[in-house]
Amino acid sequence: MKKRFYPVFLLYFALLFSCQEELSSDNTILAFIIDDVETIIDHDLNTITLILDVDLDISNLLVNVELPPGASMDPDLRDPIDFNDPLAIQVTAENGAIRVYSVVLDYLPEILSFKVHGKEASIKGDSIIFDVYKSTDLSNLSVEVSLPNGSIMHPSASQPINFSEEVQFIITNKTGNSRVYTAQPELVPGIVSISLIAGDNVIQGEINHETDSIAIDASYEELSILLKDQNLIIEPDISTNFQLSQNLTFDKIPNSLILNLIDPISNIEAYHLNTRNSDNYIISVNYEDQLWSYSSLQNFVTHPDDLIGLPDENFHLVYVWANRDITNINPEFSLSEKSQPDVDIYSHMNYEEDKEITVTSESGNSRKYIVRFVKRNIILTNDHSEIVINGHNNAQSFWTIYRCYDKINKAWLIDSTDNSTIELEIIANNNYISENDQTYITFSALTSVVPGRIYVLKVELDNDDIFITRQKHSFQN
Repeated sequence: MKKRFYPVFLLYFALLFSCQEELSSDNTILAFIIDDVETIIDHDLNTITLILDVDLDISNLLVNVELPPGASMDPDLRDPIDFNDPLAIQVTAENGAIRVYSVVLDYLPEILSFKVHGKEASIKGDSIIFDVYKSTDLSNLSVEVSLPNGSIMHPSASQPINFSEEVQFIITNKTGNSRVYTAQPELVPGIVSISLIAGDNVIQGEINHETDSIAIDASYEELSILLKDQNLIIEPDISTNFQLSQNLTFDKIPNSLILNLIDPISNIEAYHLNTRNSDNYIISVNYEDQLWSYSSLQNFVTHPDDLIGLPDENFHLVYVWANRDITNINPEFSLSEKSQPDVDIYSHMNYEEDKEITVTSESGNSRKYIVRFVKRNIILTNDHSEIVINGHNNAQSFWTIYRCYDKINKAWLIDSTDNSTIELEIIANNNYISENDQTYITFSALTSVVPGRIYVLKVELDNDDIFITRQKHSFQN
């Protein structure tokens, strides 16, 4: 009888092939982890790309690798790796299938160095801040740029670039990641600040970098006084690597000059400096037919009534005879150098009323003045505050020294207590007329004065002008 083994044999081979089908063929790297490093695994290209910061030390990095169950790799990467050396990783699946990954180094898209005129720019975030000068041609400026290995920049630095408008640089690494930087040219002025040194006084100047102009506002009057004993010095604070070789010591006021600097790229940067007068004074007001004139700056004595309504300062008084026509006159004004009035003081004007005049200095400071013409009928030039009565037959007489534009025709004493009037007789020198020279006149009271009382003199001139003088008189026995 024949034995049959076929079913058992077939069952053995079925079990054998079933065990071989359960072995995994997965030989991919599931994860490749390095602290602070972005990794990209491309299973199609069999690459592992590390996106690195250029400052990262890659000579001793620990790697954590995740593989499929049953797979192995060579090298096993248990120890720190020096990624400066090329690295290929062989992964063997459970079933023996092999895949080899290559490690590729890439870098974050960034600008490592950006130089203009050989000077390093300041890179802050996504901004490139670099110095330029007045002489820099922004429309055709060459730059030097350093990028990480494998990165490219657009626009390229291989040709001069137009920075007269905003420029954005796009940095793209090998992986295709991009970063955009914006260029920010900053103008470096040749002169940062400037001062005028006048003795112990330091006067700061004002710089306009758009117009390349400098203004120093100072009182010409004060500078002229200081120049009697010492020189003036212009002292600029210039930017780094600029040069200035001019002599800036002066024995007179430097009204206007050009400062020529040499910038760091050997070009001239010129500034126009003006010393502007800050004085805004009406120095004097004079009229050809005046008696006299005063400025508020002068120490003078006048009647309080002449000052009514005037400020404590910034006024001028011009005294004229009362019979003068001042409705259309042209006084002579003296103003601070380079100052300007707000009215045409050089034309004929009416000075019967106070004239308000604002004077503006060259530096732009304004000062308001009042010009007042004061009319005088008579000028009593001696002090009669106390008069001793000279009696002849009870006649009470006194004399005074005066100037007037017409002959005195009549006179009275007015009692300030009750406004009563005492008529006076002119007994000497009543025919004298002089506007410019003084003389005397003698009066005699027709009725008795009261000793100790205060009187003022009322006068009528030959032209019928009548006025009361402001000088007070008292009589003593």
